[in-house]
Formats: sequence, C-alpha cells, structure tokens
Amino acid sequence: MNVASVIPSCCPEVLVLRHGQTEWNAAGRLQGHLDSPLTEKGLRQARRQHELLQPYATINEFRNNHCGRGGSTHHLHHYNLWG
Repeated sequence: MNVASVIPSCCPEVLVLRHGQTEWNAAGRLQGHLDSPLTEKGLRQARRQHELLQPYATINEFRNNHCGRGGSTHHLHHYNLWG
C-alpha cells in the first residue's frame, strides 16, 4: 500500500522511528529513561534507517528524544557518520 494513498494531501507526513538496538535491549533489560549505548546491530539498524530515509533527504526538521540512544541514531542519520 502506498502511503500517499492513505494520507490526505492536507495532512503533513510524519515519520516515527525507533532507536537502534542497545546493549540493554539485547540483554532484555528495561531502560525507561536510563541509557545504554547502541550495539553493533543497533548501528546497522541506524544505517538501514538512513538508507530508507533517503527519499526524505530534503527534510530539514528532525526531532529526537533526549536519551543518548535516540540521539545516536538521529546523529548518525542526520550527519551521515559511518565508519
């Protein structure tokens, strides 16, 4: 199903993404507002999000939560930092 066929033209498109996997996610621990770094899998997931977001490359407004895991995922995408 094409997203454009579901969203009326009068409404803005909003994309909601989740951060990549963290060390605590992998261990089955609840994080809440606490933080842990992204795992290698989480970094791969962030990179895949970056690839999927390429059609939206002209968007200049992004919001992310204050936790490091969300900020890391956003930062990697927004600044295209891989390596």
